[in-house]
Amino acid sequence: MPVIRIGENAADDYSGFLDTRMTEIDPTVNYGSNIVIASSNFGGGDLQSCVASIALPPELIGATINSATLRFYGDTIVGSPSADVCELLVPFVESEATWNIRSSGNNWNTGGARGSGTDRSATVMLTISSLTTSAYNSYSSAGLAAAVAANAAGGTLDLVVLPTTGSGTAFIWGSSEATDGTRPYLEIDYTPATLIQVVNEGYVYAGGGFTHSIALGAAIQTGNTLLFSLTALSGDDPTFTGDFTGAVLDFTDQNAFGDEVLYYRAPNVTGNPTNLTFTTPSIRFPELGFIEVAGLADAPPSDTDVATSSGNSSSNTVTAPDNALIWQSAFANNTPTWTGDTGYTLVQGSPSFPAFQYDEDAGSAGSKTVTISANAAIGGRSVALVYAPEAAGGTPVPVFRNNLVQQGIQ
Repeated sequence: MPVIRIGENAADDYSGFLDTRMTEIDPTVNYGSNIVIASSNFGGGDLQSCVASIALPPELIGATINSATLRFYGDTIVGSPSADVCELLVPFVESEATWNIRSSGNNWNTGGARGSGTDRSATVMLTISSLTTSAYNSYSSAGLAAAVAANAAGGTLDLVVLPTTGSGTAFIWGSSEATDGTRPYLEIDYTPATLIQVVNEGYVYAGGGFTHSIALGAAIQTGNTLLFSLTALSGDDPTFTGDFTGAVLDFTDQNAFGDEVLYYRAPNVTGNPTNLTFTTPSIRFPELGFIEVAGLADAPPSDTDVATSSGNSSSNTVTAPDNALIWQSAFANNTPTWTGDTGYTLVQGSPSFPAFQYDEDAGSAGSKTVTISANAAIGGRSVALVYAPEAAGGTPVPVFRNNLVQQGIQ
């Protein structure tokens, strides 16, 4: 089971931990660049609370969160303090938040993010009752793990730490601005989801030339599959280099102009490449469209359908196993209509030719037949391919790291 750390330490796996403390005695002062965060009560209108915003990586979507642990480096403890950790219901800006406001022009409902049901959840997910100085302290609970799971799709977990004991008590920890190795982090132990995750999708126009190195927009994650199509002059199939040398040609079609439309699958990509590099004998090698997928079986499509347009529309009918991904080329900017068996949710379409429309079967187990109707693909044709996941079961959740259009040749 993978374990990841999210924080601002050099040893953390992911960055994205923002925090600040807020003091009742100085209600308009921002402490976003301060080296400590705190939860304290010194009486007489002298409370302190702190807030944190933690970026959750896409791999947690649909995963089972086995445990989640906040690790705070202890600076100072005064008396016998106690503090509650609750989910924050409204966003804040680290460099602007004070006791009075969460961001410029936006007040807390109650100073210090204490408003129950407004600023923060009324449910306490974790209670802190100890601190060891000059060492990391571990604060974990089932409630914190549940909050990570519930917020994974949104990509952010926001928290507030509130003092609950009487006057003369304080917790003080290192903040995300403290010395490396003393900054807070969230540690998550999880079991990856056994489902398809679409994590990168886009389109580029290659232009002329014999050697092409196309920027994919973000590094392809090791072990994932890149599905992509290329349009070439008939017979001018490309040669791939680097991380995509093992690309497999799954299907070949021909458009109305006589060009080949080549559908490739590069399984189990290694090296986290950011470019797709290939050579071709012709100077005309225009369109490239791609989708990065996690959890895709290393196997050719189980069903393929080529549709020829009738008027301004074309229709593909395919049968897909449970949790399969259906990948369809369609004309730019046209959203297809899916009919037939239920359990399908249209996820996303690229904004440019050759416009990939794809879908995942989140319904009950077993094969399903679906008909996809869309405006005519370029040249009056469209292709639908069905790919099986690594394992059946689960509820597929799409994850987009990038959703973009790029152009360029190197």
